[in-house]
Amino acid sequence: MNLAGSVLYVADIPKSVAFYRDLFEREPAHLGDVFALFELEGGQLRLWQQEDVEPAVPDAGKLGTKGGCELAFGTGGEEALQRLFDKVTTMADVIQAPRQLSFGKAFTALDPDGHRLRFMHVER
Repeated sequence: MNLAGSVLYVADIPKSVAFYRDLFEREPAHLGDVFALFELEGGQLRLWQQEDVEPAVPDAGKLGTKGGCELAFGTGGEEALQRLFDKVTTMADVIQAPRQLSFGKAFTALDPDGHRLRFMHVER
């Protein structure tokens, strides 16, 4: 068994697709009215319009204001992390500037739905 990817429930598919398209610098592999899929190294990120998720999500209309998920992205080193930080600050709310944590250097931002995106360089 392998983990195929993650699904984020989103309030506005076009807005979320535009955000992740700019972040990943690639087009979605699949784009529909209520669902989008991005192919990434190591898996897929799926975006699903929260009101259209099956089976239905209780209180789906409230999800977009809370986030509720954290995705972690590895970078190719500290210089790459800094370049990504410079880019992300122009497109998202950064809630934690780059800092040294127990596993390496990282920063955290929010996507349009409030999901946390942690970008890190893990020191081995």
